[in-house]
Amino acid sequence: MNRRANDFDGPGTDNSFFWKTEEQILLEERRRFTTFDGVTITGSNYPSCLEVNSLDCDDCYFFPKGTCGLRRSQYRRERLWDIIEPWVQRERARREWEERLREAITAEVRGHGRELHYSVIAQMVRERYPGFEISDGTVYNFLHSRPQVFASVAPGVFKLVGSNRGPGGE
Repeated sequence: MNRRANDFDGPGTDNSFFWKTEEQILLEERRRFTTFDGVTITGSNYPSCLEVNSLDCDDCYFFPKGTCGLRRSQYRRERLWDIIEPWVQRERARREWEERLREAITAEVRGHGRELHYSVIAQMVRERYPGFEISDGTVYNFLHSRPQVFASVAPGVFKLVGSNRGPGGE
């Protein structure tokens, strides 16, 4: 089995970190997570000291202050950030896209003043909001996964939560 040291083994380290196979490294990249001192780090859940380069350990829940490998080594902080920064950027872009889609769908449903079928909503978003190349299924999954915003009133038909209209605009 071909093994190599992970990216945390650098100048001045004691080489005590775990070794990973090429396969494990590639799997982590596809899953967009890594582990550091036994803690899973993702693009949406990571110690803030990685991004802001500030060691405010009092609010950190990832590692105990006295044993934090990130606190002991700026090199390790920088290497871990190098690994997760693309994941953080993708996560931010995904959240921004979802917020824009939520705003577009909400505007369309509110503008019509009644519940709409997800395929109609998808068509309106595609036509009225350039840049949203979305399928009907994407819109359905989006609506269905946000019951705090969109209520299903009939199979495939959704309204805004808080709207008093029922099926058929009643």
